[in-house]
Amino acid sequence: MLAHQFLFFTEKIDLKNKTLLLENEEFNHLFKVLRKNKDLPFQVTDGKGKIFLAKAKEFYKKSCKAEILETLVDEPENENKITLAVGILHSNRFDFLVEKCSELGIKKIIPIKSQNVKEKVRLERWKKISVSALKQSGGNWLTEVVEPISFAQVLELSTSFPQRLIAHEEFVESSKESLSKDSETLILVGSEKGFSEEEVTKVLTKNFQSLSLGKRRLRTETASIVACALLLKK
Repeated sequence: MLAHQFLFFTEKIDLKNKTLLLENEEFNHLFKVLRKNKDLPFQVTDGKGKIFLAKAKEFYKKSCKAEILETLVDEPENENKITLAVGILHSNRFDFLVEKCSELGIKKIIPIKSQNVKEKVRLERWKKISVSALKQSGGNWLTEVVEPISFAQVLELSTSFPQRLIAHEEFVESSKESLSKDSETLILVGSEKGFSEEEVTKVLTKNFQSLSLGKRRLRTETASIVACALLLKK
């Protein structure tokens, strides 16, 4: 028998001794799941390509050491190559964006500190949302949510991506046939107020192609999800 409907997450894994440690929220969740049968095996991901089958070994006050029974999934390289750079939104809307893009399994989310929008940074909250989305979707690669950076820093970073896409009407539209989900890709989406004229001028110098999202005007969070899904569908 297996607690197959639940996937746990931890970065504290000792492969040499075949043990792992669940703490805090993960421990509390595990304790509730196993309260009737502590010998029930469960699945754990490290968010770096692996999913393990494990069994509780020792319970402490706020943690649990578990024995790794076997490695169920081992993908040494993340097949999802999408990095989303997007303007920060009001808290609940950006939470939604992080959750859904993490469920899709994109590689990284880079929040942009836009000159048009001043929003509070909730990095730790966004990281927790990403972990929850990973567990809910049964994935094995955690979407990394990094510290917000400026628009200028995003442009500097963009040169390291072979494929650069932007959700904006002023750029040359890329043909869907030319897009590749196998290339490291940066998708750039503006905040709710869009890009400033100065930002558009600067992006034009970096060889971005436009990614068409249809005829309707979409909210930033919707545009982000649709853009990622379109590329993943390729």
